[in-house]
Amino acid sequence: MLKRLPYKIIAINPKFFRTNEVNSLMGDATKAKKELGWISKTRFKKLVKEMVEADLKRLEKKTLPNL
Repeated sequence: MLKRLPYKIIAINPKFFRTNEVNSLMGDATKAKKELGWISKTRFKKLVKEMVEADLKRLEKKTLPNL
């Protein structure tokens, strides 16, 4: 069990809090491609297929998170 200390070890700035559930996530790999020469190995259609298959698998087990 954790023991509460009488002094602060860290301080948290609420300005940097983020909600647990994000409704929309969008990414842009342009900077990674430009500065690092990174190229994705997974095509978009394959990524979507993998995500849907994973959701269906979780749904079969009834562990799909509430969306």
